[in-house]
Amino acid sequence: MKKDKKIQKIIQDLCEFDPELKKHEKQLEKTVAALLELKPENRFDQEFAKKLKKELLARRQKRFSVKIFKNAWFFVPAGATVLFVVLLSSLYWGGFSDQPSGPERGRVALEIEAREKEAFGPISAEIEELDTPGVHGGGQLTQEVNGDTPGLGVTGEQVVPRRVNYDFVYVGDDFSPEEENLSVFKRVKDDSLSRDLINQISSFDFDLLDLDSFQNKELRSFSFSEDREFGYSLEFNLRDNSLHLSKNRDRWPNPMMECQGDPACLEDIRLKPQDIPDNKTILEKSYEFMKEFGINTDYYGEGQVQDSWRQSYELSSNKDNFLVPDSLSVIYPLEIKGKQVFQKGGDSFGLNLEFDVRQGRVSGLNNFFLPQFESSLYPAVKQGEDIISQASKGGLFKPFEHSDPTEIQEIKLGTPNLELVRVYSRGSEGQESGNLYLPSFIFPVVESPEDSYFLREYIVVPAIEGTWGDPHTVRPGLEERY
Repeated sequence: MKKDKKIQKIIQDLCEFDPELKKHEKQLEKTVAALLELKPENRFDQEFAKKLKKELLARRQKRFSVKIFKNAWFFVPAGATVLFVVLLSSLYWGGFSDQPSGPERGRVALEIEAREKEAFGPISAEIEELDTPGVHGGGQLTQEVNGDTPGLGVTGEQVVPRRVNYDFVYVGDDFSPEEENLSVFKRVKDDSLSRDLINQISSFDFDLLDLDSFQNKELRSFSFSEDREFGYSLEFNLRDNSLHLSKNRDRWPNPMMECQGDPACLEDIRLKPQDIPDNKTILEKSYEFMKEFGINTDYYGEGQVQDSWRQSYELSSNKDNFLVPDSLSVIYPLEIKGKQVFQKGGDSFGLNLEFDVRQGRVSGLNNFFLPQFESSLYPAVKQGEDIISQASKGGLFKPFEHSDPTEIQEIKLGTPNLELVRVYSRGSEGQESGNLYLPSFIFPVVESPEDSYFLREYIVVPAIEGTWGDPHTVRPGLEERY
């Protein structure tokens, strides 16, 4: 079917749905043409037309309602109906729909565009060094040792804080890097949808002001909320084609607020360890959530419940006052060409679901974006000994070191796997700043003392030559987020 005839057929279908749209036929023609330009392979087939007709419900007092989530309604002037056709189309193309999960959805696939060698300029993966002790991989001050510990200059009943440093010891197999060059990946932030949408919006007549008189316009984001119990709010960032989902706080219970500061009430609602569901239950609830809303997980690994609080609880000397978390994260690791993505501190990076323990359901979704990347080859580190030496120093996220430790704990590292680590590149001359995904050796922690507060599972060392930057200090638990 020729393009002009196709446009007219789409408009005819829409006008059959509501004859009042005939008044806006010229705007419809421009909008449909723009949508076809955005996606030449088009989604305006019979199935898409059915979806539009299902979502664009009956007009109420010259206002139209568009349903995207359960009981999530927009009410907009008749003249702006076309805008929501556009937004609905962007949702459909972007992979957030109610279709069944799995490859049969025909969703957006992971895209990688190869570029010339070292296309992203010089790369430096800054080493982060904690500036205070704590349970984030630094020496803890949360326990005490007897005052008669040799060499501390105190005796008897006196006690001193427990100051722990760590000695990383490699106990894995011999290995040497095999690749001469490795691919570095960079996420592409495409704002073309933002520009096209703002051009469409500017053509609408809102009878309030002339939007077309504004210059260099950008549509940076839009959002909506579900008006129902346990409803969600969804925000789309059109500058980088990502979205963030959170609970609509107006429609979720808040026991803390209901207590209004009453100490007895707050103590009564305080969670206990037995209130936390097991990991299997949390993963099942997370899967149900993603299936319900058709969230595309084709390029993510299996879900991982972040439950390090359990280790902290077991190590705590004051369990009665231990603060049990009321929410837990479930991370589905991002995978690029079969390689899992990690953060500098060894945590997995990917789709992040927040699970509300009190309500027993998913309450949020982060790190969800269109999987568009560029790749470029960079020289790989050649000497395995150098890589092991860097791991023995703590890798990209070094623990705090006491000048006068009370003890040194040995942390044993196993044979590494070659995966990816997400770092931020500030950009050199002619290069934009942004996220890079560097090939890196991921050393598993295979053994640590039973009473150790070193809770990290991996040590990360980049495998790209010249990327081991100088250390800079950060506060505990505040790994850079990008």
